[in-house]
Amino acid sequence: MVRIKVLTPKKEFIVLRKARKNHVCHECKRLIPKDAKYIEDHINYVRRKRSGDGFLWRVTNKICLDCWRGEIP
Repeated sequence: MVRIKVLTPKKEFIVLRKARKNHVCHECKRLIPKDAKYIEDHINYVRRKRSGDGFLWRVTNKICLDCWRGEIP
């Protein structure tokens, strides 16, 4: 079961997932148990190298439904 909602095109999107194993919430540091639903927050932004080049940096945060304040997809 995967549902996706785009918050900012090409920069941020969220996915509602069911946990296959235990995870830790990024916000409250509590355990997200196996078979529980959670939000996976994907953030993409550009980082620079010293040479002046840029590359796409991707960050994924797992957030429990208690801490998520936005709309659930």
